[in-house]
Amino acid sequence: MNLASTQMPKHHHHRHHHDSDSPGAAWKQCQHCFLSEGEVWKGQGRRLLSCAGCLRAYYCCKSCQKQDWPQHKQLCQHNQRMREQMKGLFKPGLDCYQVVEIDKHLKTWLILHRTLLIQAAASALRISHNPDSIFTTCLMVILSPKFKPNEKNVDDRQAFSVETAEPILLKDVAASDPTGKQGELFADALRQSREMRKSGLTGICFVYVQVPQVQLGHILPTALPGGVHECGKHWRNWRKYLREYTDRGQILE
Repeated sequence: MNLASTQMPKHHHHRHHHDSDSPGAAWKQCQHCFLSEGEVWKGQGRRLLSCAGCLRAYYCCKSCQKQDWPQHKQLCQHNQRMREQMKGLFKPGLDCYQVVEIDKHLKTWLILHRTLLIQAAASALRISHNPDSIFTTCLMVILSPKFKPNEKNVDDRQAFSVETAEPILLKDVAASDPTGKQGELFADALRQSREMRKSGLTGICFVYVQVPQVQLGHILPTALPGGVHECGKHWRNWRKYLREYTDRGQILE
């Protein structure tokens, strides 16, 4: 495929301060090689670069973006269309939740609590005992906004409360998406995950986050570091910790 003909978006450079030891730095990863933002910062002194088209995929370099573009292209274009639709539906002053408002706070909430969500998923799926669970199952987390519609100065660390959290089959999540994009995302990531397993790594874990009030959902695919027996501490009471951390706005280090 000629990359020039696909109109691949350029990188978007983040301009705010970065802390390589921040919680998000460990789990925010290049979508192609899965190098973490912390590793990129320590090695190259800069942040991961986001796709300028959808602003949701991250890459450590332009080479990784080019190599991932054939897989990312359709999802990128879908995300751009969805963003434009959300903007078109936004009506200032309405006394109800709107997708654009929820999506804005949710994106930041997910970055802040990504480490917590992945640790909860690793515990819920019992990955340290059954590493193959990542090929069939993800953690589904249902959220409820704690802020009021049109509220200003929202603390995104505490913007949402966890209503329920349960393991769910990947095929059931894919079947719930009429566009078929989630199924494509899972298929591509699972192919990468199996290749990682051949190299002795654990693979990719998924967290599926939903906000039913506006029928909004996000999927977080994250490559787990280390081998199948290096998935971190198993939390027996992972639901309790997930709720307590998010309710307090406490960031898992």
